[in-house]
Amino acid sequence: MNEKASFWKSMWFSLKFTYTSNKMRYIFFLILRLLSETCPLLSIYFLKNILDEVVKDNISREQLSLWIALFIVVTILRQVIDYILRFLETVIKTRIIHQYDLMVSQKLAKLPMSFIDTSHGRDTVDYLKYSRDEVVNLTHFITNVFFGAYTFIISFLSLISFDYLYSLLFLALTIPGVISQIYIGRKMDIFLRKSTPDIRKSSYYRWMLTDPWPAKDVRMYNLSNPIKERYNEEKVKFIKGLRKLDLKKLTVRTVTELVKRSGEIVFTFFVISKALAGNIMIGEATLYIGFALKATMAFENITYLILTLYYIGAKRLEKLIQFIAMPVEKQSGQVMPVKEFHSLTFEDVHFTYPMTDKPVLKGVSFTLKKGEKLSLVGINGSGKTTIVKLMLGLYTPQSGRILINDHPMSDYDIDEVRQQFSVLFQDFVQFPLTLRDNVALSNVAGIDDDEEIIEALKLGGIYEEYSKFSNGLDTDMTRRFADDGVELSKGQWQKIALSRAYFKNAPIIILDEPSAALDAEAEDKIFRQFAEISGNRTGIIISHRISSSKLADKIIVLDGGKIVESGKHENLIRQDGLYAKLYNLQLQKYTLKEEAVDA
Repeated sequence: MNEKASFWKSMWFSLKFTYTSNKMRYIFFLILRLLSETCPLLSIYFLKNILDEVVKDNISREQLSLWIALFIVVTILRQVIDYILRFLETVIKTRIIHQYDLMVSQKLAKLPMSFIDTSHGRDTVDYLKYSRDEVVNLTHFITNVFFGAYTFIISFLSLISFDYLYSLLFLALTIPGVISQIYIGRKMDIFLRKSTPDIRKSSYYRWMLTDPWPAKDVRMYNLSNPIKERYNEEKVKFIKGLRKLDLKKLTVRTVTELVKRSGEIVFTFFVISKALAGNIMIGEATLYIGFALKATMAFENITYLILTLYYIGAKRLEKLIQFIAMPVEKQSGQVMPVKEFHSLTFEDVHFTYPMTDKPVLKGVSFTLKKGEKLSLVGINGSGKTTIVKLMLGLYTPQSGRILINDHPMSDYDIDEVRQQFSVLFQDFVQFPLTLRDNVALSNVAGIDDDEEIIEALKLGGIYEEYSKFSNGLDTDMTRRFADDGVELSKGQWQKIALSRAYFKNAPIIILDEPSAALDAEAEDKIFRQFAEISGNRTGIIISHRISSSKLADKIIVLDGGKIVESGKHENLIRQDGLYAKLYNLQLQKYTLKEEAVDA
């Protein structure tokens, strides 16, 4: 798409988005804005008639009173309209920002994890987040262009009727100012883009100095001064660059303002000379001078805004349009509902993460049937967690198939597929919300079911801590928003995440390193409970504690993205392969620990 087509598409998108976000509110705003732009023109016209009436030999008091009354009414009306406009602008902008955030988040939720996992995807999301206000302001710019053009046309037509050449000359002297604004604006945009890493770094150092999270380390290692020095270094570098640009801006703007003002002075003296010569009335002189100032101001503004929209604003909005237009991987169409889970099969699945060339899974095949307990075993990077991500449809394999009830996963709505799973991820989220929210987010429909939530807390091993919380289930799990909130340890957070997984009560429960942050006693309790809790449900467990695999009906051993062994614990021990090696190494480590404790 060429630049012109992209520009007009961006303008239409911005106006349409603003209207759909506000509808009649935006139409009312445009009507008021038209009145607001008309009032100054009427004021100049009424003032012209007042002055003309005053200098007449035979003053008509009735006519003079009428013009004065109209002048006062228009002046007051403009003030009232401007107050309403400022209020409406705030409401409209707030609404647009709200709709913008919703639109971006809804689109992002539909895109595959393979997009978010790439540097391009992360850069795109960051760009959309940081440029939100600028994109939102585009509609304001477009509106200003329209009404600036309205003011300019009316004013300039009056000037041309007075003197064609002087009007064009007067207007031409404003062009250097417009060019200088665009030049400085583009320089500023380039500077800010180049400075983004430095700004991000200085913001991070400021976070280290002010946020409670790193406060312990900062104090413990006496980092305040070193971090302040780094923060100051990055900030000073940015300030120096900005100051250099501001000096250039000051110089250029001073010169162009002198050129512009010289044109205004020449035109003003020309109009006054005409009035002194008796060629025009004093009121007409006031009208032409007033319209000249309005015309040049409007011309400068609309030219600057159009060029800004063309070279900067439209390009930023184009990023949003491209993001919204990104294709979404669609299911083949809800061919059949997942009424009941019976089996899950991987058939020769190969997978490589986006923007990498190292395969993570190489021809993985296995079948998991309803009610079975599966244990995935292997060293870090062997592909255990990746298998879970593919089960959930977070990624799509490059080749091979994933079947549910002997049908390709693509035959189902992915949301319905995910309803079959309840997962404790290894990198679980610590939501800064209430305890109730943290547990019930896996099944929001049951958020008011206190009994079920408490039962999930008991299964997750966090019930004893919960009984000490001042506000019970409605206790905030952070002090970020409330002083009576609680701050939890990593192990306590993992128990809450485990409770969340149990609360969903899905047909398949997956625990990915469920004991990574827990002590030995809590760890042992989880594994002893797993078989009992999962009951007739299908269970999948990933753990570095190999002995937990004894609970599984089937063990899959992964190495380098391939299944190298599979079977039950006793059979794998007899095979004396990788599984037996890992099991014996861990058994030896625990034995050494126990001997050290006994000693």
